[in-house]
Amino acid sequence: MTGGPGGSAETHPASEEPMTDEPDIPKRPQIYESDQEVIEQAIRLLAELDDAPLNQMTPLYYQHGFEELRMLVGDLLRILRRNPAE
Repeated sequence: MTGGPGGSAETHPASEEPMTDEPDIPKRPQIYESDQEVIEQAIRLLAELDDAPLNQMTPLYYQHGFEELRMLVGDLLRILRRNPAE
């Protein structure tokens, strides 16, 4: 695994379209092409976190992993039409 949890950074063109049309959910730029891509990224991230060697599990590793998980959970909640801010 390179680059900590999440591996190499995947970049997707940011869209000006919000990720959802629901007015009560804070808008973020879209970084995934589809909901399926969000789900696949969550599966990859969990596998990478699970496979990390002990010597890579530093405080920075956990901080980075937490931030990636937080963003992905927010996207998964959006897919389920749940407001993560509630």
